[in-house]
Amino acid sequence: MEMAAPVQRIAPRRKGEKEGLNLLHKLAGTTWALFGHTYPSLKVNESLNLFKTSLVLYEDHLLHDLDSSSCIPYRALLKEAHLKKKHWVYASYMATLSSLPLLFKVQDRDILNEAVLAKTGIGTSTKLLDNLNDSIQTAEEAAVSLNCYQKALTDPSYEVPRLSSDAPKVLYAVNSALVMGRWVPRILIRCDAPYAQHEYVADVKKLIQGQLDSVTHRSYGSQRIPTIEEYLASISEKSIGDTWLDVDLCFLEDGIGHLDQKMIRGLNILREGYRSIFKASLIYDDAQDLQVDISENAVNSSILLALKAGVIDLDEIDQNHPEKTIRKLDKYGVTTDAIYLADLLFIKGVRRIEDAKLYLPDIIDWKALMFSFRFVRLFNLRKILLRRRDSETLGLFLTSLRSFDKIYDQIPERILALERYL
Repeated sequence: MEMAAPVQRIAPRRKGEKEGLNLLHKLAGTTWALFGHTYPSLKVNESLNLFKTSLVLYEDHLLHDLDSSSCIPYRALLKEAHLKKKHWVYASYMATLSSLPLLFKVQDRDILNEAVLAKTGIGTSTKLLDNLNDSIQTAEEAAVSLNCYQKALTDPSYEVPRLSSDAPKVLYAVNSALVMGRWVPRILIRCDAPYAQHEYVADVKKLIQGQLDSVTHRSYGSQRIPTIEEYLASISEKSIGDTWLDVDLCFLEDGIGHLDQKMIRGLNILREGYRSIFKASLIYDDAQDLQVDISENAVNSSILLALKAGVIDLDEIDQNHPEKTIRKLDKYGVTTDAIYLADLLFIKGVRRIEDAKLYLPDIIDWKALMFSFRFVRLFNLRKILLRRRDSETLGLFLTSLRSFDKIYDQIPERILALERYL
């Protein structure tokens, strides 16, 4: 495995590097202090040490590996707003929280760091490429970049394209995303995990196809837009959740040494659950990213719900004044319906993961895993709560700490009717 050499970080902190991180630190510290200590895999000191170590290692990789004539360096990516530090800090945090319950019994801390680094690489590179595809590249250019990205995520020997001095600057930023993605197969190659490696490659293909479907339908005005049902069936496959779980399963399979048929059955059910939970995260994100998505003509499930309900028409969507559309969606409850739709997917995923316990009872810290999913929901709703600051949103936010049945029971029938498309 090729890993970047550590780099001494002496550059001063720059504007925007800490943007959005204070809330993360408060949520992380408070939630772990209150609840994490009760689970064997989430002991506070050990967990936070893993998180902090992973942050240092990942930033070293960013500083070292992006210092290339074919890329835009890390600091420049921040300066030009293609990426924010919070993107990879959030990814690293959620990667740590989700890896520990699965791997703490079968792998040591050094190996756990590698799993977190690989998952952070997927999260950050996907986010960077999303930003470039949404705001700069055409659909055709995005398709080319995504095809390269698929190779970067699956081929440890992949080399980023060489660029001429007069190449468009966006291609240098794309190469930065490809370098970040390339770290993943170079980490996973160390695992003896034929089952999980096979699933990882298949899921990367689904991820890329979902991304392609998303950019194809990017413009609301130029072609037939997808329905919410189509979004749930295909576009939502752009979630990174499957590949994140596959990374953990590579290290899990490697640590166990052999998977019997009962274990494989359990892991397949676990994968179904993760798929639903991370699809839910996409819809939570849509509800909080309305302003950006409307401005960039990006497909957003909240908009599709509003169109289906007849709350808005296509000609009302004004890229220059997205706040008008957002106010209308809030007024008619569409944003709340989007949260309920995400909750429907979320609970479906939780229930499938509970089914997996029958096949994998002693390998995984199940209670900690369920706690991590509560935090995923809490985390996904944070920006909606900050934007709306009303009692209804606060209530939805706090239900993350209640029973999963309570979350399900508040979903209205009009949203439950979409369950057959999930």
